[in-house]
Amino acid sequence: EKKQEAGSSSSEAKTTASPLQPFLDKPMEETYSDKALEKTLKTMSAASFKQRLYDANYVSQKVGNTYTASVFFGLASLIDRVGDGGLTPGKSICVFSYGSGALATMYCVQIREPVQTRFTIPKMVDALKLMDRLEQRERIRPEELDYALDTRARMHAHSRAPPYSPVYPTVGRMFPGTYYLTAIDSKWRRHYARVPLEDTSFQTNRDVGGSMLAPPLVLRQIKQDAISTPVTGKLRAMSEEQFPNNNKGAAAARERIACVITGTAAGLPGSEKVFDDKNLDRLIEGKQCIGPISGTDKMALLDKNVVQVKKSSKDGTIEKVAVDTEDKVIKLAAQIGSIDLTASYGVPKGLAETMDVAAQVAVAAGMEALKNAGLVSGKSANPDEWKIDEKYRDTTGVLYCSSFPAMDAAVGEVMRFLQSKTVGAADSMRLISALRSRMLRASPERELSDGDEAAFARLSARAHEIADEPAVSIPYVFDRKFLFRVLVLGNAQLAQLAGARGPNTQTNAACAGTTQAIAMAQDMLISGRAERVVVVA
Repeated sequence: EKKQEAGSSSSEAKTTASPLQPFLDKPMEETYSDKALEKTLKTMSAASFKQRLYDANYVSQKVGNTYTASVFFGLASLIDRVGDGGLTPGKSICVFSYGSGALATMYCVQIREPVQTRFTIPKMVDALKLMDRLEQRERIRPEELDYALDTRARMHAHSRAPPYSPVYPTVGRMFPGTYYLTAIDSKWRRHYARVPLEDTSFQTNRDVGGSMLAPPLVLRQIKQDAISTPVTGKLRAMSEEQFPNNNKGAAAARERIACVITGTAAGLPGSEKVFDDKNLDRLIEGKQCIGPISGTDKMALLDKNVVQVKKSSKDGTIEKVAVDTEDKVIKLAAQIGSIDLTASYGVPKGLAETMDVAAQVAVAAGMEALKNAGLVSGKSANPDEWKIDEKYRDTTGVLYCSSFPAMDAAVGEVMRFLQSKTVGAADSMRLISALRSRMLRASPERELSDGDEAAFARLSARAHEIADEPAVSIPYVFDRKFLFRVLVLGNAQLAQLAGARGPNTQTNAACAGTTQAIAMAQDMLISGRAERVVVVA
């Protein structure tokens, strides 16, 4: 019986224990960020929260965030929903607001008997009628927002040369009491009007339903632009739905879209300056861009053990010929000169070091094309002179085509690693010992001549001297910029440096890469994804 009583008592204690019990022994500082405690407090206060804040938050939940007006919108919602008898003298309202930063406000509003009759809670309720306004809202089509934004863009363009009178929105579709802009005069003064409180046209127009909010003038302007103006980015407005009775009209409208080349640049081998202003003239004049290769490059080609395949013109037999002597190595090649992105375009040295040769050439080509198009000044190595204007950045894309993107970076890193494990890891004494062992095995008598032994003695002495000197070789360390070299290609680097925030991509179609990239750029222009595209190949 005593055990049963103890068990019953323990069960009752567990039942009546506070949900906050597990957190009572925690240091106060740890509770500040305790998610479990936060969840527990939310659960415990859910009913009280709903009772106290449901009415104040109701309208915001129906309308959405009104930003700076949110706290007073909530106060209006509370007055409208419970003001008719629910807000009696003696009650208080806690008003709390906070922003996305570190600022917040909190104050208390006390309900008291009115001392005058103009501003009373019943009159506020009668004037607000928020629930009625919510019911009177009109469901409109999504494209109405497109029309409104397009009209706003027109307004900003025209407002640079006032006077200006807006044409949108339609006055007859606004709530009674709404303030709206009527004009901006030559002195940049803004003039407003207000829809009369007794105006009934809003309800009349709402009952008609289905009509556009955008005024006919706005619709005519947009359609005229879409059909007759030779600009890009208007394909959306030229669908067949715009021409239900004339499909030829849509085709003709699409043909009016003009995609033109506004700037070019050409980097050529065979000259000290890779991007010369006369490079295109050199190509047209048929000037060659090849030259003799150096002895160092010839040795590097020999080390690669290239094997040529030659086909006989007489009987068609195939012969494999090893390129194992210098006279078999190619003598001429088209070799590109060096590019200093820092000195020419103001690219930070650390950023330039993350790029392989292909990316560096791509950045230089893109910069020169932008300069030729007049989108950047490019007068000096000041980085600001190589950035496009802010108004063009969101609508400027970059397309990069390369058959071997990041190959130099990948191969170079592998070679550094292999060299550190072979030649770089061997000390002089080990190399001398290995060479002596080979000579002994090759000798019929398995012994070396006195001259050879003397030579090895001198090599060993010199090796000991070198061993006492400070080490010159640096052990292999994985390049922390390797991922930048192989992942962040020329298109990303060019966009970052020039400030192009439009579509950005890379493609590889071997010899057809340039043609493919130009076709992709045209698609971007016609579909409206960009207004200009830098194609780098």
